[in-house]
Amino acid sequence: MASGVHAIEVPMRWLAVAALALFACGCGRQGPLREGQQRSGLYLVRQNGRSGFVDANGRVKIAPQFGFVDPSGKLAINPQFDAAGDFSNGRAPVRVGGRWGYIDKSGKMVIEPRFDDARPFSLDAAPVEVGAAWGYVNRSGKLVWNPSA
Repeated sequence: MASGVHAIEVPMRWLAVAALALFACGCGRQGPLREGQQRSGLYLVRQNGRSGFVDANGRVKIAPQFGFVDPSGKLAINPQFDAAGDFSNGRAPVRVGGRWGYIDKSGKMVIEPRFDDARPFSLDAAPVEVGAAWGYVNRSGKLVWNPSA
């Protein structure tokens, strides 16, 4: 997408997207916004590769955060994550405050953010990074394969 925000197709037809993606990429007839352009009184800004919206006074109105929408496009989990990945086996990796954890489909944090990186589940385990080493965590958050380089 022109805005740099990417939608990710995930199992069970859920999508992880930035909440502002539909607005920023211009899914209507007006076309995509470019940095500094205004729509509905909000201006698109980009910083460190991320997009958000400010008002005419420069106050942040839509922070560049990720949320989840259902297949119809209805917001299912409010934007609150710095980054997000695919839902798989009822869990999705999300980054909060520089650490990765996992949420369930209701948006509840089921594995607290404590990893340097995290990937989607495959069956009952997901790869996680701790320091420079990778291991696997189960659906309850227990390391089942301790990280090793």
